[in-house]
Amino acid sequence: MDRINHWKLADELTVYQIALLIAGYDPCDFEADQPHKWPGEVKRDISPYLNALKNAARGERFVFNPVRYENYSGSEIDWDTSTINIDSLCDWLRARNFPDGFFIASREEVDSLANPLGAFYAPKLAAAVRAWHEVTTNPEALNGKSLLQKD
Repeated sequence: MDRINHWKLADELTVYQIALLIAGYDPCDFEADQPHKWPGEVKRDISPYLNALKNAARGERFVFNPVRYENYSGSEIDWDTSTINIDSLCDWLRARNFPDGFFIASREEVDSLANPLGAFYAPKLAAAVRAWHEVTTNPEALNGKSLLQKD
């Protein structure tokens, strides 16, 4: 198993760990240093994810367990130790239609089921997935109907 996939066992992670995983980095490689000491390329790669995660956490878009510390300007969130519930994060990512490739499978990973040369290819499964995709991506075909409803 790829070392980075071990992170899929976590129930909660920090915004930094999540942003690193979405960007394709293993958080283990960055635990020794504070985020401001990380290489510029890493900071640039995770910046959009980090900002989105922090804003969504503040807006209570997923289950967020803030840890606060007091300072001279009031009570601030300690982003290094505050955590996000992974199940609720995945729901948020799905609602945003963002297959990040780590927490939510990308379209390419789903399409690998239809590859006749792939390790997991099964003709009937590939046909069923293709049919499901055709029906669910056509909003007019679903208008007023459920997927279980027959004409």
